[in-house]
Amino acid sequence: MKKKVLALVLSLVLVLAMAVVPASAANYDGINFDAVKGDYVYVNSYDNIVVCVQGEDGDEGLVGQANVGNVYGLVLFATADSTGALHLVVNAENNGWTNGFPTDDPVEPVAYDGGVYYSNYCADATPFVSGESYSQYCPCNWSGADVTVTGLALLAQDGSYLATIGECPDASVLAGGASDAAPAEDVDDAAPADDAVVDAPADKDGELPQTGLVSSFLFVALGGALVSGGAVVAKKSKEN
Repeated sequence: MKKKVLALVLSLVLVLAMAVVPASAANYDGINFDAVKGDYVYVNSYDNIVVCVQGEDGDEGLVGQANVGNVYGLVLFATADSTGALHLVVNAENNGWTNGFPTDDPVEPVAYDGGVYYSNYCADATPFVSGESYSQYCPCNWSGADVTVTGLALLAQDGSYLATIGECPDASVLAGGASDAAPAEDVDDAAPADDAVVDAPADKDGELPQTGLVSSFLFVALGGALVSGGAVVAKKSKEN
């Protein structure tokens, strides 16, 4: 009887561990970003959406290594029916993995004529340092949001556009003036990168980005170890 109970408990642990994986594997579940997906916006191996301000190994990204210090924010434009808050995470050599910039608070949608937008724009500080080896934004959905992205823009200190992808208003919603951005089609012409998977670097302390994927694998590993241990115990009991 004890053996049957032990086997049942171990089986339940493994089933629960497996159930956790699809639920926490992707930080972008609920964010439809097909309209901006490409060489500069993709999903990395940690299941984060990456907006590549500039990458590594000579990848200039959207603005280039020498210009990342001119980026003061990201704005995501979304359909009017988009709901819920997002975290617009910074992942960069000098600031590491930062849940929010300038604060950790999730970003709420703001209505405008074309729908809603999400932004972490802050004219007082930039999260990036020109010359650093990588600079990224990672929009994460930790609040059960349902968002359809239609366009995005990197913002200068005055709130004007530095670079755009997808459909963005002609005038920046945060600058209140005409945009100096290059035409969106200049960026959109980049070859699609639907299958692109690029590893996000560890942060400056060597820690991996804070995703649910790592903990999911730990659950699975624990469940597997317990099942293996149960099998050994059952075998020894049978021999005795």
